[in-house]
Amino acid sequence: MKTSLSIAQVLSDLETQLAHHEGQEAFHAQQEVFHREQRVLHAEGLGKVRERYEVFKAGVAAAGEIFADLPQAAPAPPAPVLSEGDEGGRRSTVAKLVLRLVAAKAGNETFTPSSLAAELNERFPARRRRPFEGRDISVYLRRQLAEGDLRLVRKGGAAHESVYTRRLG
Repeated sequence: MKTSLSIAQVLSDLETQLAHHEGQEAFHAQQEVFHREQRVLHAEGLGKVRERYEVFKAGVAAAGEIFADLPQAAPAPPAPVLSEGDEGGRRSTVAKLVLRLVAAKAGNETFTPSSLAAELNERFPARRRRPFEGRDISVYLRRQLAEGDLRLVRKGGAAHESVYTRRLG
């Protein structure tokens, strides 16, 4: 600590500290009033919400008793889902999934590579790290077309996709 401070400096430092502490005291007194008002507002709101909660909870319990007495409807059978064919614990290849999906199509139903990709992504969302794309599926469709399993309805180009249908007979 410095002992060579002048009396004027000590008085000035003490006046600065006094002003600071007076300002902080006034500020916190205002905050105390504000917080007291906020506490009252929130206590009132809490009382209203708690009352509504209890009334609603009682209504739900009463409705639950009514519905518990009703006969339960049989659960709807699950929609047929294209199976991934976990033969021997192994997952099917993309080619097999595409073959099964095409085989499930009606004979006159048309489809594009991107429509099949969207359907595969919907049925197997966690199948791959990245979703199937039309470009992925078009490889398998062109192979099926070459083997004679599919019929080309419209040839694809730069602006539109190829459209396929199953070959009948």
